[in-house]
Amino acid sequence: MDAGVVGLVGAAVGGVSAVPGAVVNGWFGRSNAQGQRQLEWTIHQREPRAKAYTEFLDQMTTVTVELLKRQLSLEHAASVGAPPSEQPGFADQLLADWKVATTLCARVKVEGPEEVADAAGALLQAAGVMLDEQGRYLEAQAVGPMEQGASSLRFREHNRAFGLRQHEFEAAARKALAAGSLPH
Repeated sequence: MDAGVVGLVGAAVGGVSAVPGAVVNGWFGRSNAQGQRQLEWTIHQREPRAKAYTEFLDQMTTVTVELLKRQLSLEHAASVGAPPSEQPGFADQLLADWKVATTLCARVKVEGPEEVADAAGALLQAAGVMLDEQGRYLEAQAVGPMEQGASSLRFREHNRAFGLRQHEFEAAARKALAAGSLPH
């Protein structure tokens, strides 16, 4: 074989072996670009969701702590035979905090996904049931201690239900934040 033919055969073999290398490099490049887009999408979705979830949960904690403090104060007053006493501005503060909680719940519902939105609605509703029961407790003072005691027990049951709804919201939020997949 002369040198010219050897050169042509060598070039042909080199060209043929370069094609699979180019295909593999192209595939990895495409895969890396897709991975980068997925990472960017995940960050874009995760940060506002995480903030919405955290702010809502913090506000719900504020509301329920206020309700629990008030309930304990009312029960203490009843146990010593004193009339219930409201701390000045309590009702206004609770109303303001409730409005913030409902606004943050709406934001969670917008951020989604549906499982988290549903859990947020259930958590807000559970706190509302506690608030309603507290109103019934105040009304029960006119009836007597038996009705007050029953209302107090119902308040505690609603508080436990709130804790379960809170756990469900937290689990749904964690799942949503961990998902981070590219939309189809």
